[in-house]
Amino acid sequence: MSYEGQDDLITLSLEPRASPARPTPIPTPQETARAVISASLLFLGYPIAFVTALLAVITLLSSYWTHRQFAQWPHITAEVNSCEVYETDVTTAEWKHNGPTPHQSSFYGFRCDVAYTAHSRAESAVADVGYQTSDRGEMWVQWSNRIHRGDHIEIIYDPSDSTRARLAGDLVTTYAPALHTLKTAVWVGLIAFLMIALGRKLRPRSADDPTSQPGTAAIMDGLR
Repeated sequence: MSYEGQDDLITLSLEPRASPARPTPIPTPQETARAVISASLLFLGYPIAFVTALLAVITLLSSYWTHRQFAQWPHITAEVNSCEVYETDVTTAEWKHNGPTPHQSSFYGFRCDVAYTAHSRAESAVADVGYQTSDRGEMWVQWSNRIHRGDHIEIIYDPSDSTRARLAGDLVTTYAPALHTLKTAVWVGLIAFLMIALGRKLRPRSADDPTSQPGTAAIMDGLR
């Protein structure tokens, strides 16, 4: 807008002035460390959560397979001749800087030699608890202290192969493989939950996030 008839020409600009760009804040060493820890926790937490879901599926499949076996195989009372915690060596590939390297691990199971009578015939079988673990002490305490020589226990046996049998009886013994996998899934899931929760808590907020400005969170809470 201009005014004529005056010594000076006054021009008024109606265009808004551009606000100066906000300087990008430089993160402090503490903020950088929090960001690195957060990214690491989330990077590991989500795959571990996937493993938890996979273990849950395995638990369901194991429960279903056990249920089918216990519904189809004959149940009978057998006498325990002897029991043992046995060892199985498993070879896996361990990745190193020069490529995959064979690695041997030991796993332990529990089984009993039992004798029973089926169709008026004396039979013998090896009844296994149905799962293995890397902790020999756990297998010994949980099962060797529970079943002893001379005990009369319930088993199921394969009608097509009388030497194949499974320990039965109570719920813990019947579904021992599924319960073992479920226990592992619960521990792994708890670890994944804690890692993801802590990673999200430590994750730095964006500078455009209004709640990251001082006092803004309190104002927003007051408007709710």
